Amino acid sequence: MTIGVGIIGTGWVVETIHLPFFLQDERISRVCLFDTDLNRAEHLGKSDPRIESYPSIDKIFANQEIDLVVICTPNYLHAEQIRKALHAGKIVLCEKPICINDDEVNEITSLFHQYPNKLYVSLPNRFREDIKAVKNLLIDKQLGDIYRVRASWLRSNGIPRSEWFFQQEKSGGGVLIDLGSHLIDLVLWLLDFPVTRNISAILHNKFMNNPNRYASWHGSNLDLESVKSDVEDNMSAFITFSEGVSCTIDLGWAGHNVHDETVIEFFGDRGHLKLKTLFGFSRNTDLEKSLLTFTRNSVQEIQEFDLENRKKPYNSMFDSYLSSIMEKKENCPSYFNTLKSIGIISHIYHNNKVRGVCSEQFSSRF
Repeated sequence: MTIGVGIIGTGWVVETIHLPFFLQDERISRVCLFDTDLNRAEHLGKSDPRIESYPSIDKIFANQEIDLVVICTPNYLHAEQIRKALHAGKIVLCEKPICINDDEVNEITSLFHQYPNKLYVSLPNRFREDIKAVKNLLIDKQLGDIYRVRASWLRSNGIPRSEWFFQQEKSGGGVLIDLGSHLIDLVLWLLDFPVTRNISAILHNKFMNNPNRYASWHGSNLDLESVKSDVEDNMSAFITFSEGVSCTIDLGWAGHNVHDETVIEFFGDRGHLKLKTLFGFSRNTDLEKSLLTFTRNSVQEIQEFDLENRKKPYNSMFDSYLSSIMEKKENCPSYFNTLKSIGIISHIYHNNKVRGVCSEQFSSRF
């Protein structure tokens, strides 16, 4: 058995991450592309004889030789394209965020139930070796009862360069939905999806008008001088979960920190765990390795993990998903639970304006 893949969208992540994997995997029989920028799709199609470019998205959905549709489009298109692909009988892998507001959460929830084992979400950080080590320590109760979590992902000059990122109606928001859909999901997954009780948050827009604050790790034709934005570039949140666990989340596309850094800490009554690393593809780091420090009774144990191969988590994720598809395994419930992070993000946006504050009870149906 082999799998035909249709990819919708031809941006940086497709050219750099998705295509190299699918083209080298023996389980893939064909790779088809569609993008509203037909010239871009045709250009990538000509780069390898195994790639076909399609003139319309409907032809992707109608092709019976395409089994898996990979959605890599701007955020506001995800829910609609997921629905159409599932209705066309396809298996779907969607880049994060899977959706951007409560109405779409409701729709995707229904689709998860209507099409079991057909919908996958791109969550590569769950497949990192350092994160797996954190998960195992928590599963083994090495920290005892967790009472506090701190998580941050702060960039120095890392504002995305695609224009749709700056428009709330297309992106769903700024750094919160961009980096938060990774980090908040990861915290929830590591804690085994506790019930959310209360959320306080504040959003800031401090650096969007500074052209020197934009990401440099992939190119763009964006005219940075003309950027107009209604989204946040920094965010802080305080969340309380069931069983009295508190969590602080700090996210930043830009700031005055010298290096980009991701830090996750868990505090328990028997030990403390700190992961110091960097998610994503920025090379602005002073770390040679990802460092996981476990402290108990004033004794530290430090593990080091590779930080060079940034594609490895994606490749591990793709490999796992393809195996599940081919072996017709039950889709892991935690993929459905990623909607909980979108629920938190949507709540913050609904009750918060950029540079404003919200603090109120969180009512969750999850």
